[in-house]
Amino acid sequence: MMSNISINFSENILSINDKEIEFEFCIKEFIEFKESIVVLLEIPSNIKYNNNIFCIDKLCNVIWQVGNVYDVTKGENQPYTYIDISDEKNCIVAGDSLGVDYFINIETGIPEYSGVSK
Repeated sequence: MMSNISINFSENILSINDKEIEFEFCIKEFIEFKESIVVLLEIPSNIKYNNNIFCIDKLCNVIWQVGNVYDVTKGENQPYTYIDISDEKNCIVAGDSLGVDYFINIETGIPEYSGVSK
């Protein structure tokens, strides 16, 4: 975790100390991981958008936006609905509404299929 950092959000704006970044959709949650903040956006049900995880540095710069995954969902691009940290794998774990979990590389944002959680 980052020391002496103040992180807050309201609607679609993330604030880190005196810096801000605005997203297209509202922020659902964020987690601190290593020297980054991983942000999950809440996607309205009528919108097809599965790239709703961002990695942000402490200056509010986007490091990456999560990559596409098509193979498991057979083209049904479901937005991610939760994020967590996997200390064992040293990565982010994200899942979608179909119950499919992915390991997301913290350096690149590339998701890898993990399995079905439901």
